[in-house]
Amino acid sequence: MSQPPDIFGLIRYLAEEKERVAREQPPGIPAFIEWRDQTYVGSIQEIAPEFSREIVLLNKSPQPVSEEFKTAVLALDKGRLRLQADPMFDLRARIHILRRAGDRLLGLTEEQQEHLQREGVEVTEETTGQSFTAFSPKYYADPDYKGTSRN
Repeated sequence: MSQPPDIFGLIRYLAEEKERVAREQPPGIPAFIEWRDQTYVGSIQEIAPEFSREIVLLNKSPQPVSEEFKTAVLALDKGRLRLQADPMFDLRARIHILRRAGDRLLGLTEEQQEHLQREGVEVTEETTGQSFTAFSPKYYADPDYKGTSRN
C-alpha cells in the first residue's frame, strides 16, 4: 500500500518551482514532460520569441517522477503544462533546444536552426545562481570564447 502524498512538501515544492522559473530569463513555464513512457518534471522557456515562439529551451529532471507525484502535483496545479516528446529524441541530458507545437516537442525546422546559428541565445538559469549561454555563434567561431562550456 502506497503512502499518501506529503501535501505540505508538495505545496513547498510548487512554491519553490514558481519562484525559480520566475527568476529565469526569459521566464520559464513549469511542465511535465512525457518521454519514452516516463514522466519528467521541468520547464520550458521561449528563447527566440521575436523570431518564433515555437523555439524553446527545455530544462528537465534527469530522473522520471513517480505516478503518485505526478497525480498529486496535477491535483494542486490543474493548469500545469503537459508536453509529449517524441521517443526518437535522446533527452537523457537536462537541457535541450526544441520546437513546441501545442503539447508536442519536435525538432527545429531548418529555418529555426539557421536563425539560432546566426543570432545565438543567452539564458539565465537561477537554480545555480549563474547565467549561461544556451547557444552562441561565438562559441563555434572563437575557441577562446568563455560564454559556455564545451563539455
